[in-house]
Amino acid sequence: MVSCAACGCSKTPNNKSLGITHHRFPKDSGTRTAWTIFVNKPGWLPGMSFLCSQHFAENCFDRSSKMKVRLIQNACPTIAVSRLKYVKTFNAPCTKLVNDPTNNMLTGPSNVVKEVTYNEEPTPEC
Repeated sequence: MVSCAACGCSKTPNNKSLGITHHRFPKDSGTRTAWTIFVNKPGWLPGMSFLCSQHFAENCFDRSSKMKVRLIQNACPTIAVSRLKYVKTFNAPCTKLVNDPTNNMLTGPSNVVKEVTYNEEPTPEC
C-alpha cells in the first residue's frame, strides 16, 4: 500500500475523499535530495517512496487535468505534518497500575496494586 514517507498517511478511500494525493519521489537528483531532507529521517534513502499532497503548497499543483492531480516540475515540500498515528499528546496525564510493596505492621509485607497518575515525557517528532 502506498503511504507517505513523511507523515505515514496511506492511500485510502477516506484520504482520497479528502483530496489527499500521493506523489512519487522525483528522478531529478536536486529535487529528490530536497524531498529527502524534508522527510528528516537520518540515514534513510528513498526507494519507491511517496509524499502526500499535505506537504505541498497549493501553487505546487497542476490541476488542469480532470483525471489526475500533478505536481509542477521541481515542486518541493514545505509543510510539515505530524505523524499522527505515532504522536502522543504532550503533558497529558496518564494513569497506570503499579505494584506497590507495602509493609503493614499488623499483617506484614504485601503487594498492593495502586493507580499512579503522571505526565509522560514528550516523544520526539519523526
